[in-house]
Amino acid sequence: TGTVSNKGQRVGDCRVRLLQPETRRYSGGKVNANGEFEVLKLPIGNYLMSVSQNPPKTLKDEPFDKRIPAKYRDEDTSGFAIEIKEGDNQIDLKMGE
Repeated sequence: TGTVSNKGQRVGDCRVRLLQPETRRYSGGKVNANGEFEVLKLPIGNYLMSVSQNPPKTLKDEPFDKRIPAKYRDEDTSGFAIEIKEGDNQIDLKMGE
């Protein structure tokens, strides 16, 4: 479980993505309106994380979400490297800090 924020403000209605570098397998989950997420049954190990916007609902919507800086949309540039251990894990992704 965890939260997503940008400059101290919670960011909701987006997605988190986790990449296990050794296997190149992805997992992820939805971030609710309060900036909280939960990803279940992840294998123990190291992961790189990113935050992405939900797809635009219409063609008139902005193509890129201003709440999620470009750096954090890619696992290779986000700086979010985490380790999942046995049991519950709390992960707070803080963008722009």
